[in-house]
Amino acid sequence: MTQPGWYETGTPGRERWWDGTAWSQHEREVAATAPPMGWYIQPGTDQERWWTGSFWSGYVIRRGVPVAEPFAVEPPGLGWFVGGMLALIAAVMLPLSLFGYGFAGLSGGFVVLGVMFMRGAAKASRRKKSPPPRTAALDNSVVRPLPGQQDGPDAGWYRLTANASRWWTGTTWAHYVSERGIVRPSHFGPRMIRNTQVLAMIVGGIGALLLVIGIVMAMQASLSASAAPGLIGVSVVLLFTGALMLLTLLASRRLSLLPTHPPAPETRVH
Repeated sequence: MTQPGWYETGTPGRERWWDGTAWSQHEREVAATAPPMGWYIQPGTDQERWWTGSFWSGYVIRRGVPVAEPFAVEPPGLGWFVGGMLALIAAVMLPLSLFGYGFAGLSGGFVVLGVMFMRGAAKASRRKKSPPPRTAALDNSVVRPLPGQQDGPDAGWYRLTANASRWWTGTTWAHYVSERGIVRPSHFGPRMIRNTQVLAMIVGGIGALLLVIGIVMAMQASLSASAAPGLIGVSVVLLFTGALMLLTLLASRRLSLLPTHPPAPETRVH
């Protein structure tokens, strides 16, 4: 005989009390439970995407390889901020185009980059409104081992930093990092590091070049000297941005690259 309790009666989101012999008139609403984290087909698309357990991320599988979408910034607010800062730099540089030196091209480049970051933030905002998975999780060998897979008695999450940990299967590290309760893939970490290094060097290099040009312009007793303070200001911003990117990269290396040694027992997250 079925024990007394709350049971589904066929109405989504509602349960009715069974007293052990018959259904009662008492019903209650039940909050829908989201599917667990994993790789799923995003509804309305044919895209294999990582579901964090609460929202769709910017990590997808393309041509059999897990990758991060370009300018996929989480949270979206960060993308809006970076895009706005780039647009502001472009606006400061635009008046300098009156003095030549190719400033119009640089200003246009920062506008395009800012728009790309804002576009990435807009896509991230739309993803958060997308419905949860409607199909079973995918079992794709290219993204294994998954969080939760156990190959030994010491499997579990192990701390990398104060706020982040990585899954250890018991024999090998998985390409998944948990940061403040959100699990994300990190298969593309080495590529991300290389790309960020190149971008930081480009930004810093442009900043250094503009600083030299600004100093030269300031030493000239001509109309172009009036543009020197603005140009030097922009160069300082670019140098600071490049340095900040490199510092951020150094701080994130432990989350982007797989550790080379097994975890220490005292770092296990309980």
